[in-house]
Amino acid sequence: MSESDRPFDLVSFPGQGSTTMTAASFFARLQKPAGWSFETRDLSHFYTALEPASATADANANAPATVQAAFGPLHDVQYIAVHKPDSDPYHAEVDVYLVGRTTCGDIVGIHSIAVET
Repeated sequence: MSESDRPFDLVSFPGQGSTTMTAASFFARLQKPAGWSFETRDLSHFYTALEPASATADANANAPATVQAAFGPLHDVQYIAVHKPDSDPYHAEVDVYLVGRTTCGDIVGIHSIAVET
């Protein structure tokens, strides 16, 4: 691993996906301090900037299908990047989420940190 590699972890907000999820409503659930911001990104770019683990790995895997394989059918799947304020010494570390709603009404997905310099 390089200093910029970060593991994936699971995120879950049980019972909080009973209505359409937006990037803004997801960001609000994170309860970040003042000054943080978010943006939505193209779903197909979630894995693009990550290096493959081996010569035969596909770094451009279908991200929504990967999340759906883990959690079942999802609705409102989104790629959301959450940024620290520019004044934060670690502002190059961007929290990236690939999240959606389950048919049971939960918000679930995967999270990692991308170092964007």
